[in-house]
Amino acid sequence: MVKCENAMVYQNTIFENNDGIVCSNGHPLIDQNQIYNNKSNGIIIMGQSNVKIMYNVIKDNDGVGLFIRDKSRSTVLQNQVTFLKRLN
Repeated sequence: MVKCENAMVYQNTIFENNDGIVCSNGHPLIDQNQIYNNKSNGIIIMGQSNVKIMYNVIKDNDGVGLFIRDKSRSTVLQNQVTFLKRLN
C-alpha cells in the first residue's frame, strides 16, 4: 500500500510472500488478519505512515513480525506476535 488513505486490510490470511503487508506513507487499518510464513517481515510500516494495527496474529515470519521505521507512527493493540522457527 502506497499513499493510501482510509484503506482497510481486514480478516485476510496473508502467507508465503516476501513481506506480508508493506505500507509506505499510508494511513490504513490492519485488523484481524492471519499473517505468517513470509520470507521477510510480517508487517513493515515505513515513510510517514500512521497505521492502526489491531487484533492480528503475526507468526513464523523469517524476518521481523512487525517492523515500524522511518518517521512512521502506529497504534498497535491486542496483536499476537510470535516466532516459533528454530534458527540453525
